[in-house]
Amino acid sequence: MKKSPTAAFVALALIIVAMAVAPAAQAQDKVTVPTGGDPALACGQKPDGRAYWTEYAFCDLPLDGPGRAKGLIFWSHGVSADRVQYTAPVPPVIRRLAQAGWDVIKINRNNLHERCAGGGASALSGCWSAGGTRHVDDLIARATKARAQGYGRIVAAGQSFGGAISLEANAKATGLFYAVFATSPGHGSDAASGSNARGNYYTLDKMLLDTLSSQRSGRVIVSLPPGDALHPNRDGDPIWPKVRQALQGTGVPFVLLGEGMGINGHGAARTPQFNVWFGKCLQDFLDPARSPGDGETKCPPPAVTP
Repeated sequence: MKKSPTAAFVALALIIVAMAVAPAAQAQDKVTVPTGGDPALACGQKPDGRAYWTEYAFCDLPLDGPGRAKGLIFWSHGVSADRVQYTAPVPPVIRRLAQAGWDVIKINRNNLHERCAGGGASALSGCWSAGGTRHVDDLIARATKARAQGYGRIVAAGQSFGGAISLEANAKATGLFYAVFATSPGHGSDAASGSNARGNYYTLDKMLLDTLSSQRSGRVIVSLPPGDALHPNRDGDPIWPKVRQALQGTGVPFVLLGEGMGINGHGAARTPQFNVWFGKCLQDFLDPARSPGDGETKCPPPAVTP
């Protein structure tokens, strides 16, 4: 059966459109570097034997670069023994900051180089002493280099173990970082396993409080959600008053999100809800055009929780 001239024309048109769309879609698949970015920092890289490597956090957003960006955010991910963590997405609240003019680079760590496997006190000790301190030095070196390249403001940010790395770096290199953004910060993993699980939790809390007391410069954001299974002392023995006291003693401007924040769990700050509720307040707190003043800035949840 022969097609009518009209049907044949429509079929030909559809083929032409498909041929035009296919290369465009393929081109988009190959775009792994943001506009104005460095191909060496392309998204989606593999370890290839490296202990560390860096890549842009959002390759679909244009890069402003030194001198034009508000600053540079280094994002550090968490740790889970020797399992892959570098593929974890960067939270929506950090994407908000990227859209507001901050460049964001992920510091990825090879999971096979971590020292957190095994569980219990030995893993907790090895996780930090054999790995975490090295990660802190690496972050400081990268921040120093970025400053020399023209980024006037560097933010150390991270989730869980990455949050602890960020806080420790700011404590060690006073004046280097413009701000710290630490979500569910913790100095180890697998604390719940082993015969001294309860003692491990208190060890983690003490390490965190000591680090918070050592903040001497920059704007500090700390999110410690309730219902965190990796740090249950935050509920049974509330850590929030201790954290507030530690930060108040430093004199640095800070935001503390914790008890009553309305979102529970270790990954609370990684949710879209966290960004919707607290993103604008945190964006304003970090804005170079604004001065938060000394002491605490409050970022309350909505008056009526959905």
